[in-house]
This record gives sequence, structure tokens and C-alpha cells, in this order.
Amino acid sequence: MLHRKWGLFMKLLEKWLFGLNGPVDEAQSRELSHIGSKGLMLSLILNIVILVVSFILDVLQRTIGFQTILIAFMLMIVSGYITVLLNNSLSSSYEIYSEKAFKNVIKKLKIKTIVQTIFAFVVFNIIFSMGSAYILNESVSAFDLLASTVICLAYGFGMYAWNRSKIRKEY
Repeated sequence: MLHRKWGLFMKLLEKWLFGLNGPVDEAQSRELSHIGSKGLMLSLILNIVILVVSFILDVLQRTIGFQTILIAFMLMIVSGYITVLLNNSLSSSYEIYSEKAFKNVIKKLKIKTIVQTIFAFVVFNIIFSMGSAYILNESVSAFDLLASTVICLAYGFGMYAWNRSKIRKEY
């Protein structure tokens, strides 16, 4: 029931946003979807740039501003929404038809997961552990580094499991 109301709200919002007067045919629907995707990507890129600039200004002033927290939460909500939509669609799954192709995809998946885990480790350590210690004039403790390491390892295993679940064998 809620999903149906949300869909109706989104259709009304699209009609208002794009200025549509009447029913939309298939070609117009694809074009509107394409325009919406481009707008979403531009919005995400601009929000990330604004978040980085706001975070740098906060670090220079040794404070954390409310606007930085709001921008970060907004990005998390939008990214989570996109992730849920992609996960529910079949556009993010792989169909494998041979054992050799399956092994190649698993190998690439492991490399991708290792890179994602290393990136998350660097981000968690620099931003959360060292960044918060710098802003609050504290020293970085071994517990902070251990906690970020455990979080990153859990993230890595979770990403591997999630990406692995998108692979379907068809042989």
C-alpha cells in the first residue's frame, strides 16, 4: 500500500518537475528517465564536492558544522536509496554460462573487494580516527585504529558476499 502511494507521489512529482501535461508515451518515458539519471549523477557529484569543501573548512576551524553533517546524511540517504533500487532490479546481476567465466568473474570480484576494503580502511582511518582526533585535539588510540580495522574487514566481507550474491550460474 505504501509502495503504491509512494509511486503515485513520484509520478506527480515528475509531472510537476518536468512540466508534463498529459500521459507519457514509452519514448518520452525513456527520455525522462535518462534526463533524471543525468540530473541525479550531477547532483551526487556536486554534493560530494560540497561535502569535501565543507569538511576541509571544518577541519581548518577544528569544528564540525551542522551543515557538514546534514550533507553527509543526505548523501547517505540518496546513495542507500539508489543501492536498494539497484539491488531490487536485475540490472546489477551477472549471468555466467561456463565454469571458466565463473572463475574469472570470481577472481575479478576478489580484486574489486580487496580494493574496496583498502579504500574503506584508508577513509575510515584518516577521516574518522585521525580526523576526529585532530578536530577534538586528542591523540589517536590503538582502540580507534582497531575499531576502524574491524569495521573495514566487516565491510570487505559484506561487499564480497553482496557482490557474490549477484552472480548467477546458468550451466
